[in-house]
Amino acid sequence: MKRAALAIVLGLFLWAPCSLARAQGEFALDEQEIGAEPPAVASRVRQYVPALPGKPYGVKDLPEGLSDDVIYYTMRPGRKPILLLADLGETPKLYVDTDGDLNLAEERPLEAVKPPGEVVMAGMSIHHFGPVALRVGADGAAVHARFQVTVWEGGGGYMEVHPGVFRSGQVELGGESYRVQLVDGGFDGHYDRTIARSRSEYDWLAIDLDGDGQFDPRPYESPEILPLTKLLRVKDAFYSVAVAPDGSSITLAKAEPALGALDVGVPAAQLTVMSDSGYFVLGGSEGKWDLPTGRYVTRGLALSATDEKGDRWVLRMGSKLGKLSTFRIREDETTSVKMGPPLTVQTDARQASRGQVAIGLSVTGQGGEEYTAGVTKNGSTGSPPKFKIVDESGKVLTSGAVEYG
Repeated sequence: MKRAALAIVLGLFLWAPCSLARAQGEFALDEQEIGAEPPAVASRVRQYVPALPGKPYGVKDLPEGLSDDVIYYTMRPGRKPILLLADLGETPKLYVDTDGDLNLAEERPLEAVKPPGEVVMAGMSIHHFGPVALRVGADGAAVHARFQVTVWEGGGGYMEVHPGVFRSGQVELGGESYRVQLVDGGFDGHYDRTIARSRSEYDWLAIDLDGDGQFDPRPYESPEILPLTKLLRVKDAFYSVAVAPDGSSITLAKAEPALGALDVGVPAAQLTVMSDSGYFVLGGSEGKWDLPTGRYVTRGLALSATDEKGDRWVLRMGSKLGKLSTFRIREDETTSVKMGPPLTVQTDARQASRGQVAIGLSVTGQGGEEYTAGVTKNGSTGSPPKFKIVDESGKVLTSGAVEYG
């Protein structure tokens, strides 16, 4: 089968059937605390925790001197949920049930800290706590998770959980050195969770592929921050990836995955897809790409075109993915899933309030995929479309411009 070249080299891939060649070695990763300016890879990981309606059943003793302004939360950094209590009185404090016995009276409180230069919205107060150190290993195993907590006072009092530490180091691939970072995406003290094992709480790996000292997300180019996978592509070579559970090291070995192909029939298509066989951002190559075998889920898509003036127009994914929602790649076979033009445009109108009409607009491709109504030009959204309302005879009753939202 003739192979379509990958127009964009796409970072990290999950394990596919492959043969291993010479090992590249094991590389140490150092633990570093996350300060006021977290690394880019850490921004990919957060957990939103809603406030509980009141004190949970089974809670034993509470700390003395609590104010009347307390909020309870439960989160799950490992197999077992833990209880947290935020006291937002005169001196905000956070109590964490570190031993899981539902007795908060014995826990040492963490006092809130305020990052310098923080801007807070009107009517909201933000309280930062941490880092929290927690033993989460099964059967008493000494596995420790470290994370930070942010409590929003107002707007429902929800809580955000962020990583407290990350791993960092250098790896050698193909005779070149690359800086890497790794973050615990499940807040469970483990760093080896891949998207093959978990669809939502996988860990994240960053690699500085271009050597510019930055980890660039670049969602529609070659990304450098991606979910942890079992296969890594650097330039034209594949490497298997194995991370020590505690994140202390990463081991890389040369590999050759079994491949199939995806053909969407649209040269201007851009897709982000994920599966047990890999995570890819695809573009160019006349809409046909080689992929490791496996079942894929589409996470994003777009259509782009450049006009005679050199302006770039992009139409991005809406709420529906149609036939591209899932697909399977088989070895030495081409999977064809058509998308894009011809596009079907439909509108619907309803009275939103007195004197106002809401007009909905849907743009659908031939694969049933839906696009947002607002097209971008050179990265900016254009002016809202204008409209006219006419009667049966063609007389213009009114005209104006649509307002987004």
